[in-house]
Amino acid sequence: HAAYIRTVEDEWRAVTNRVLAFRDHPAVLGWYMSDERPVSQIDSLVRHQRWMEELDPDHPTWTVTLGSAERACADYADVSDALGNDPYPIGIRRGWQKQGLASVANATRSIVAAMHGIRSVVQVPQVFDWCAFRPGAKEDYGSRAPTREEMRSMFWQMVACGANGIIAYTFNEKHLAVNGRTFEERWADICAVGEEIRARIPVILSVEPAPEVADVPAGLCARTWRHEGKVWLLAVNTEREPRAATLRLKGTGSARVDLPPLGVDFREKKRYTPFLTAGLTAGLVTGEGKTNFCWGIPLGAGFKVRISPRLNAHIAMLMTKTFSDELDGIGDPEWIKSSTLIGNDWLAAIRIGLTVNFLQRCVECRNQDSW
Repeated sequence: HAAYIRTVEDEWRAVTNRVLAFRDHPAVLGWYMSDERPVSQIDSLVRHQRWMEELDPDHPTWTVTLGSAERACADYADVSDALGNDPYPIGIRRGWQKQGLASVANATRSIVAAMHGIRSVVQVPQVFDWCAFRPGAKEDYGSRAPTREEMRSMFWQMVACGANGIIAYTFNEKHLAVNGRTFEERWADICAVGEEIRARIPVILSVEPAPEVADVPAGLCARTWRHEGKVWLLAVNTEREPRAATLRLKGTGSARVDLPPLGVDFREKKRYTPFLTAGLTAGLVTGEGKTNFCWGIPLGAGFKVRISPRLNAHIAMLMTKTFSDELDGIGDPEWIKSSTLIGNDWLAAIRIGLTVNFLQRCVECRNQDSW
């Protein structure tokens, strides 16, 4: 928009001068091509992308689209190497606010679906207060900055819905130090959330094939990774009410999540499961020349290990309390009297076996009012 740019040749000259001046600087990670430009400018944006491919093929380009609907995002597929959108739902009167924080998940899903895997998705979560741009917004409709919990939810929603990167808006003291909060306070919250994600980078950037999460209930985001052979599950609650569900991971069983409001659960899905067992057993006992019916209560503990998507191995130690004193062929000695509950025989055993899952587990959602 500079006054000296009148023609396409002027654009080319300006872009070339800027790129040649900075492309070899070690601090350059990539080029931000455009911010919320309308579809009417797509041809110009595509032209700029072609120039960048020629001038600096070693650095990626990135564009933030105008609009978050899947169709709107698809229009921008050729304008840069990576794309993103920027839902800002906290403290503004727009459709995002009506959707709540779930708008972040919806916007991310839209652009990920629109790219069909041909472009990276780098999303823009809100860390600013709208009062920095609209004086009086606090008095008019209660505008405020997102809390640390809200930022955490938005960051992780984007990751869970398929984003490859996150660039928060904005690192600007005027935009963060408003409504009585200092820049240092707000920046500390942002860094804390970013550090939580940074600690998971080896998992998040893993390219190992991972099982898909099937039928994720409304109000939740979920995504899996496989890193060094281990399956990891991320689940995010987009609502301000607790959420609980059993998520089915195709080919690897299921996982139960219980999330507080705006909660995040990122954990390794273990291949093994400890368990306790109890029940009833019955049988025939032969001793002293006679056969008697006997029943008992087996109690035990063990481990189950997933071998394949449907096959499991287990080992368990069982102690069975029987209601007979003749398992060893000897009844009550004269000096020991037994009764139904006291003095009868116990049976100890180690059980090793295989089990097969014939049916797939269903997804459970306790908050059915939102369906």
